[in-house]
Amino acid sequence: MNHAGFTHLDESGAAHMVDVGDKDATRRRAVARSVVAMEATTAA
Repeated sequence: MNHAGFTHLDESGAAHMVDVGDKDATRRRAVARSVVAMEATTAA
């Protein structure tokens, strides 16, 4: 995989923190959904 466009990945593909202190604030929205399946007695 080519990691050239990903600033959060080093040469080996490992993730690392980057400084975003100088970036302008942006408004973002995230939506997540989940389905949890379990026996009724598990939630009791």
